[in-house]
Order: sequence, then structure tokens, then C-alpha cells
Amino acid sequence: DSKMTAVEAFGGIFVGLFANLRWHLKVLWQYRDMIRILDILVLMYFQLLLTISYSLGNIWAIKDPVLKPPGVGDKPVSKHIEEVERPKSLSGVEHAVVIPVLVSTNGSLTQFERAVQSVRRILLDDEILIVVDDGSPTQFQDAIQASCSWLKIVLLRHYPNVGPASSRNTAMDWCRSNRSEIKTVCFLDADCIVPDASWCAAHRAQQKKLPGIACGRTISLNPEKWVS
Repeated sequence: DSKMTAVEAFGGIFVGLFANLRWHLKVLWQYRDMIRILDILVLMYFQLLLTISYSLGNIWAIKDPVLKPPGVGDKPVSKHIEEVERPKSLSGVEHAVVIPVLVSTNGSLTQFERAVQSVRRILLDDEILIVVDDGSPTQFQDAIQASCSWLKIVLLRHYPNVGPASSRNTAMDWCRSNRSEIKTVCFLDADCIVPDASWCAAHRAQQKKLPGIACGRTISLNPEKWVS
């Protein structure tokens, strides 16, 4: 594999070198009446040096093992998902609010707790909150679980961290795989708050108006469309 990588690298270098020189020669030829032959040769010389140095830098980066992210290989990183908390029954639940979170500081923990409390105040009987802990450090896991220890919440935990998009997908997969009757899902960032129940109601109305919509609707309750 390393030999193949080197061959590909050198091939790319020569192709790039040829393309750069060809482009510069074309430009210089167009302005040949304005530039002396000596100037053209000097410019070509420096362009050649820059191209070679850039190409050698790429080769060094390929060979340097330090630049390779630790734990990243040819295979995608698999995620382990643990279901930490869930309600005893999902009967009658048709709507969900999803919060993906990665708590790494006390400040981000405070923001997350505010987000959870804002959702908790407005949830109706047919709504549930799903929190996806995206590999938060061990020292914050108990605090996250304490914020999620009430009846209408699902807490899922990733090992390792895989990002907010994958965390949202985890929540969607959970909704599909648990034989629930969840029809609509609203996503909320961990540093946001829900001001009142009309936020969920507005999302539900939009999804009812456009069945099957997956994304593209942002509901802002502020008339000026800014976030306070």
C-alpha cells in the first residue's frame, strides 16, 4: 500500500508540475512583447522551485505518521450506543424533541441543563425528549444523567464522540427501532432554549402541512427573526 501511495503521489506531482508550467508559459507567451526573454527565464526558474518545494512538502506529509489522526484507519470508526435512561412506556407518544450534546466544560453543562429544563416545561402528554450524549468525558456523565432523570426522557450515550449529525441520526434510528409511534421529530441544539410550547406546535403544524419533509424549516418565534 505504501508503494502504491508513493507512485500516486509522484504521478500527481509531475502532472501538477506540467500543468503549472504550461499555464505560466501560456500567460508569458501572450505578453512576450512586454517582457524580456531574461525576465521570462527568471520567472520560470522561480516557478519551478516553488512547484518542486510544494510537491516535496506533500510527499513529506504522506510519509509523516504524526500527521495521521490517531485511531483513524481505512475503516470508519464504529460507535457503541448505550441506552442509559428511557420511559417505562412509550404508549401515546407521537412527537419527540432531540438534543445532541457533548459536555466538556462546566459552561457547556450549564447551557445543556437550561436547554433540558426549557423543554421539560413545555412537553405535552404525547411528546418526549431524547438526549444523545456524544461521548462526554466521564466527569460530566453523572451530571448529564441527573438532568435526564425524569419520566419523559430517553438518554442515549455514544462511545466514542462521532459528531452532532451522527448523534441526530442515532436518535432517529432509536425512534424507528423501538416500535414507537413517533411521527415528528424536532432538533434542538444544546446551547438553545425553548421559550414556550408554541415552538413545538409550530414545527408540528409545518410537518403536517408538508408531509414527509425532512429539513429546510427553521421556526423563529421572534418577529425580527433574531435570537435573544
